Amino acid sequence: MNRAIILAFSLLPAMAGCTSEQLYNAIRDNRFQDCENLPIPQQDHCRSLYGTTYEEYARDLEELQAEQQR
Repeated sequence: MNRAIILAFSLLPAMAGCTSEQLYNAIRDNRFQDCENLPIPQQDHCRSLYGTTYEEYARDLEELQAEQQR
């Protein structure tokens, strides 16, 4: 069997155990790290794009869903 397929299947249980908050934070942290690869004058702006906490994100999402139901 292909190594990539074996790796993917071995990661499934670990991924299934992640909460939405953990996944959100992992993606956010990854994006923050990507900001470090930009020229220094652009790094602060890049970081500001990903400064939303999971709690803020979840609250905003709930508000949007409530508006759509009206």
